[in-house]
Amino acid sequence: MSSSTSVSSQPERSDQTIRWGICGSGLVCHDFVTALQVFGCNLQAVAARELSKAQRFANEHKIPRAYGDYVELFQDAEVDVVYVGVVNTAHFELAMKALENGKSVLVEKPFMMNKNQTDQVLALAKQKNLFVMEGMWTRFLPIMQQISDVIRSNELGQIQAVQVSLGFFRGFSPNLRFFDKNQGGGGILDLGVYLWTLATLGFSSTEYQSLTCATSNNDQGVDLSGFIFLNYSGGRIATMNYSMVAKIPPNLTVIGTEAILSTIGRPHCPEGFKVTKIATGEGREVKANWESLLNEHATVHFNYHNSVGFGFEAIHVEHCLKQKLIESPVYPWSEMVRLATALDEMRKQAGVVYDADKEGHQ
Repeated sequence: MSSSTSVSSQPERSDQTIRWGICGSGLVCHDFVTALQVFGCNLQAVAARELSKAQRFANEHKIPRAYGDYVELFQDAEVDVVYVGVVNTAHFELAMKALENGKSVLVEKPFMMNKNQTDQVLALAKQKNLFVMEGMWTRFLPIMQQISDVIRSNELGQIQAVQVSLGFFRGFSPNLRFFDKNQGGGGILDLGVYLWTLATLGFSSTEYQSLTCATSNNDQGVDLSGFIFLNYSGGRIATMNYSMVAKIPPNLTVIGTEAILSTIGRPHCPEGFKVTKIATGEGREVKANWESLLNEHATVHFNYHNSVGFGFEAIHVEHCLKQKLIESPVYPWSEMVRLATALDEMRKQAGVVYDADKEGHQ
């Protein structure tokens, strides 16, 4: 026997306006900006490495100002917070420059290339008393908050295992950023951030006893596919597998002593989830209601699945800024550091080394 309910997806806003600036003009930036417009956010300026690209982006999205220099954006007095959506290897430099110029920053995941860069950015943010957060949008989706509530409610009983799978076929072109070491390519940085976030919904991010990572790497030493294993006390485990060259069936499964929770669709932005009682097989289903967000925006185009959900993290950032917070209570700096530390360990075991990891590089 099953039942079905829905999660409200309508954002809450207040009158105070937070003004956004955008670093980058690629596909992710397109989706982030489109989501902000769906949610009614205020966009003031965009910057790209080439002025012509910034101007085209500004024209497409009706953004008032375009810059061919990122520093010009950071010096724009009409911008309160900057979204950094450029290639991974440029996150550190741009985040630091934004902070130095007095701007709060939301940095697309992965936040930085390693923990060393993460520590430096957070230290500067603390010194400048400015807000900084990694753009882990999954954490702010209403459906993920519902999943967290189920796990915390003890409906599943004692959590014994978590399984996460996520894979995409990216093609095989070495020029794609996913496979290019110089652009910070690799599955650990691209998908590992999701796997860790989802796996630690069921278990603490601090109490695991060991982490094991095995990967298949390309000729550049960039990981294409991999398996990550977290060992907890009492025989409890979290297993994660990912690929950028195979469309692995996506899923998050949280297995308790009383019931099992499974996501529907892609686990980092699911269509919903099911809870099934182990003893009876009875269950219930919760749907995400993505469609309700786009009722008035039927012609809006997104490059990535359900990325209208970027708007929820943006609204959260605005709320934090209005409350004069420098870190998110939902995704605090301590969690960002734990993730960066775990990603470093995964890459160490996988033999994935970037220039940013080498002595003398930031």
